[in-house]
Amino acid sequence: MTVEFVFVDGSYNSEVSFSITDTTDGTVLGSASGSGTTSLIWEGTTYNDGDTFLALGSLGGTDADDNDSSVW
Repeated sequence: MTVEFVFVDGSYNSEVSFSITDTTDGTVLGSASGSGTTSLIWEGTTYNDGDTFLALGSLGGTDADDNDSSVW
């Protein structure tokens, strides 16, 4: 399974900041803050509207039922 985080431009980008943390061990995967009016800076790289700024593959767990997305 892959999870993608995509930046979507909004009205108040300069007021946004966040970090994404792996709750299993507390590792911070990265942090970001809005820049100006149309971009996001993730770990020192600038992304624009529609850009994928993080893609996580091979997330842990086992899929016990391929027909039921709620069962990992």
